[in-house]
Amino acid sequence: MVHIKYFIIVCILMFSGCSGKNSKQSSMVSSFENKQNELFSSNWRRDTFGCLNYRNLDIAKEIITSNSLIGKSSKIFIQYFGVPNFEHTTSEKKTFSYFFYAKCDSNQQIILRADKGWINFDFINDTLRTCPDFYAIE
Repeated sequence: MVHIKYFIIVCILMFSGCSGKNSKQSSMVSSFENKQNELFSSNWRRDTFGCLNYRNLDIAKEIITSNSLIGKSSKIFIQYFGVPNFEHTTSEKKTFSYFFYAKCDSNQQIILRADKGWINFDFINDTLRTCPDFYAIE
């Protein structure tokens, strides 16, 4: 009978110890993901013309999904992506364009005639509708 009590106590301690560890690990993973997401967004905004190569389609999708930006306004979007390189507005939609993989001079100013890519983000009724799934290069 005494052995059964010890067995039950050991089992309880094992399971309670494991659940605390998993919750701590989960918290650590969540904290790491938040910091990584903040870094992606910060680097995107800092890479004004895409010269530093911090911008690409995968990073854009990660920022959008991690911050649940689908369905959010352009004002909220700009908090994460910064001011767009170009903005085109029609009566039906607004499009923000951001350069990436651009060639820049030593002052980090874009060389206009050099190759560069851009990603477009479309807003209908000032709401981001989807993640972009392609980019353009000129």
